[in-house]
Amino acid sequence: IELLFSPKISTYILERNWHIDQECVQNEDGSVYLSFESNQLQEILFWVLRFGSSVEVLNPPSLRERVIEEAKLMCEKYAISH
Repeated sequence: IELLFSPKISTYILERNWHIDQECVQNEDGSVYLSFESNQLQEILFWVLRFGSSVEVLNPPSLRERVIEEAKLMCEKYAISH
């Protein structure tokens, strides 16, 4: 799993241990790169979604696609009907 968190939540991400084998690096722009191994994509999907637009899934592509699909479904659910 490879994730990129926005600078606005960098302190929150950096202050916690998210996974026993994590790699966590703060970039020059203040964003935070977090990576770890997991085969629990459904659990990771819901965990990632709680960060909203403050996180981007870089890898794996299958998780990225699931986040995109979930975001589309959420937009449809909350769309205003005319």
